Order: sequence, then structure tokens, then C-alpha cells
Amino acid sequence: MRDPDSEAGSGLKAFVADEAAAGLRLDQWLPVQLGADFSRSRVQGLIRDGAVTVSGSAILEGKRKLAAGGVVVVYD
Repeated sequence: MRDPDSEAGSGLKAFVADEAAAGLRLDQWLPVQLGADFSRSRVQGLIRDGAVTVSGSAILEGKRKLAAGGVVVVYD
């Protein structure tokens, strides 16, 4: 029998926005950090679902601009 949790997302992923990320839209920057399994559309869905925080605050719109040093957490 399969463990249902093994089919869920891999859990928490955290990234720190560096100087190069400053000013970029969250929904453009985040798919690059997450890798090929995460399209921009999928990331936008995670953002809308409240599964992404930036520096501890839930973000509901992908157009949010990043600041250097911001901690981006994805709950997948």
C-alpha cells in the first residue's frame, strides 16, 4: 500500500531573494528557483491559494515585486 503523503508535494521550500532578484515579479522569479516542474501558471496558482509567503506575509498576487533579502517560502 502506498503512503498517501509520499504522493503529496515535497513540502516546504525556502529561498532568499538576492540583489539580482530585487524588483522582479514574484511569479517570474519563483518558477526559476523551483525548477522545471513548476511552470509560471502553477506558481501563480500556488500564490492565489495562499501557499507562498514573502518575509512571513502571505502573498496573493504574483505581481508583487521582490526586495533583496526577502525570504520566499512555498508550501507545496
